[in-house]
Amino acid sequence: MPGHSKCFRPPRCDVTLFGKGRVSALERQASSSAGSGRSGPGAHDAGAAGTAGLTEDTIDPADARVINTLFTAFLVTPADPSKTRFNIGVRSGFAGAALTAVLRDTNGVTIRTVTKTYQPNWFEQVDSTSFFGGTAIGGNESIAITVTSGSAIVYGSTTDNTTNDPNIQFATALFGVA
Repeated sequence: MPGHSKCFRPPRCDVTLFGKGRVSALERQASSSAGSGRSGPGAHDAGAAGTAGLTEDTIDPADARVINTLFTAFLVTPADPSKTRFNIGVRSGFAGAALTAVLRDTNGVTIRTVTKTYQPNWFEQVDSTSFFGGTAIGGNESIAITVTSGSAIVYGSTTDNTTNDPNIQFATALFGVA
């Protein structure tokens, strides 16, 4: 069903969006030792003792993680929001960005739609409830982000409340009007 999401193997979830197939939630973890970056679920998981942390590379304006005008990209909320903190970050491009974000439940039903405008080269990271104007997220919900002008990098930052283990998920454009 379009917009439907379901967690198959926590904490990594898959989502089916608009009949385009499954899109895995992106997890990236990198080693804090010797500068070597390994990525993937559980790569540095030490259980109750926590993890080694997270690093992220610089993103070029031509990178696929940059969402351009009239393209729609997606994020998936954490499986259990009571055990994590979920922030949404936006970095606008050289021309700024305007975007519409739609939060949908696991059945694809729209919960909340917000529009936002960012000045050129602007950065914002806020908790998901603030991003959606006071609406709290639920588990395994989808977020569709359509850039209506300019360009932006949008990501979800999930932090485990027990271990403070961080994960980053970049919104990836699946379709657009070029």
